[in-house]
Amino acid sequence: MNIKEQWDKVWDQADVTAKEINNYLQSGIPSIATAKMSKLEKEFSVLINLMNGFDKNINRPIKPIKINIPFDDTNFPDLWQYWKDYLLESKNITYQSRQEQMALNYLDEISDHKADLAGKYLKYAMATGYKNFFKISEKTMSKPAKINFNKNGDFENE
Repeated sequence: MNIKEQWDKVWDQADVTAKEINNYLQSGIPSIATAKMSKLEKEFSVLINLMNGFDKNINRPIKPIKINIPFDDTNFPDLWQYWKDYLLESKNITYQSRQEQMALNYLDEISDHKADLAGKYLKYAMATGYKNFFKISEKTMSKPAKINFNKNGDFENE
């Protein structure tokens, strides 16, 4: 359940609570309890106002940024999309725009601004089952990673 769904449940529960309070107040309460109920109504009103403020923020998503692929290679955007599809399919990971841009910037940095090297890092990470890419040596790229299967039939990198 995402935060929006949880927040909707909070609002649903607040509605139920407000109805129960109103039913109780309308059922006829002793005058001594009326003063205490006034305090409860005031505090509940404060809670609802805080929730309304939070509601404005949760329902106003941050506008995504435009992704700038730092490599001039015309094939790189396809490989990058393949990487994102791999992450979603195998790791259930999706990038938000700012995270994606920072990932691209980091890949550009560790590959010394070379699209072919960046592509090798992505291909190596996918071929060996990693959820992250990282700088690796030519020696490491030529030697496959050891892969162990765990008791669930999933593989783990060593």
